[in-house]
Amino acid sequence: LDVVYLDTTYASRPKTLFFPPQDEACRLIETIARTETEREARTLFVVPTYAIGKENAVEAACRGCGGKAYVSERRAETLRACDRFDERYYTEDRADPAVRVLVSNADPASAAPAGRPSSSALRPTTTTTTEAA
Repeated sequence: LDVVYLDTTYASRPKTLFFPPQDEACRLIETIARTETEREARTLFVVPTYAIGKENAVEAACRGCGGKAYVSERRAETLRACDRFDERYYTEDRADPAVRVLVSNADPASAAPAGRPSSSALRPTTTTTTEAA
C-alpha cells in the first residue's frame, strides 16, 4: 500500500446538517429517476463524481429509469479494477445512455449524448443532478 486517501466529508459537519442513510438516499434517487422518466422518457440524469464514488447513486438512477450509465473508458477501467463495473448499469457506448457520470472538473457539455442538446441547453426540468449517496 503506497497511498491512503481519507475522506473527511462527514468529519465535522454541523449538527443541523442531516444526511439520510445511503440506502434511503439511493431509494429516493431510484424513485425520482422512475418518476421523471415516466413524465419525460428522454430525461437525462447527470451524476457528478470524483475518480471513484457515487456508484450506488448511479446504479439507483439506472434502476429507476431502466437505462444504463455512460462512463468513459478510463472510468470503466477504474470500476473494473474495483470490481464495480456491472454491465446491467454501465456502458462505454456514448450512443444514448439515460445516465451520464461526470468526473469532477469534466466539461458539462460532454454530458449530452449524440442527438441531444448540450447540458446548458436542457430545460432544468429535464436534467436531474444528484449529490446523494
